[in-house]
Amino acid sequence: MAVASVAVPARAFTVRPIFDFDMTDVQQDRTLAVESLAPKLADLRIELCPSHMSEGCFWKIYFVLLHPKLTKKDAEILSTPQ
Repeated sequence: MAVASVAVPARAFTVRPIFDFDMTDVQQDRTLAVESLAPKLADLRIELCPSHMSEGCFWKIYFVLLHPKLTKKDAEILSTPQ
């Protein structure tokens, strides 16, 4: 999966969703992997969290925007707890 090649505009993160996103330990590990591959995304998270939104909210928005850009195989891998 080419995480670093997925461009998500900063303005996509400016809407405050009603529900937060409680991540499992596996999902938190995946966010660390994403940030290691995409340092600009890590910078954006640091800029927005927690002053504008929670980290859970940030990652919920990220994964919702990412999902349509994934191949079917990558989407299946991302949705499994392994």
